[in-house]
Formats: sequence, structure tokens, C-alpha cells
Amino acid sequence: MGSSSAAPWKQLLIGSIQANSHLKHYSYFQLIDDLKHCPFAEVIQFALQVQQREKSWFACSLRSRMQYMAPTPRVSVYEQASQTQTPSLDPSIGPVGAFCLLVLDPDQVDYLNLKTNERLIFTSGLGVDGEKLWTSQNVNP
Repeated sequence: MGSSSAAPWKQLLIGSIQANSHLKHYSYFQLIDDLKHCPFAEVIQFALQVQQREKSWFACSLRSRMQYMAPTPRVSVYEQASQTQTPSLDPSIGPVGAFCLLVLDPDQVDYLNLKTNERLIFTSGLGVDGEKLWTSQNVNP
């Protein structure tokens, strides 16, 4: 079992993002509506790169930004059509209210690499100086 004050899993995350950068869907994930009611979340894929909200907004294509202007999910198409008009978006204006950037501060990271059959569990705790201290353990996949 090793320990480090820096987050040793970050390099694995960055490597995974870079190795899969050719896959467009790999850069995004969506957390379900339950997150509003529960402060805990599990991200299944290593596909997270945190940036400032506005920087992330402008990094998205205009087509991607338009998705945040889309009608409410699971509302009848006929009901929605009678209440709204076609949305328009000024490309120079910052993020709309529906665009949210979450900053995740994990307590535990479970890294599984199916290609190498390797699994590492990273767990954080507080060191004597009050800084976050990470420990890692190799476990069976």
C-alpha cells in the first residue's frame, strides 16, 4: 500500500483521456437527475476534465451548446410545442442556465484497466498537516 499527498490517480485519468481522445463520446458524461437529491455520485468512465464553466462552454461546438436550449426531456412533444418557440443562441454569449459545470472532489477512486487486468483503489484521508493524503492498493479486478 503506497501513499502520496498528490492525487496519484490524476495521471491515470489524464493518460486515459489522451489515449481515448479520438472517441468523441469519451469526453462527456451525464449524471442523472438524482444528483439534485444526493450529494454523492459515481462516474463509471474515467472521462472527466474539469475546467472553468465559461471556458468549458466556449470549448463546446455551437451545436453542442444548442442542446442546452432543447425542450424539457420527457415532456410531451405536443405540450412543449404549444408552450415554446424555436430557441436561438447568440454564439458570443456565455453559458445558459442549463449548462452546469461540476467540480468533483473524490474521496475514493476505483481504477480498472481491462487491457492490463489491473485494478487500483485510491483512498483519501487527512495527513497530520491537514492536507489530503492519498493511499493506493492493488486489488484483484
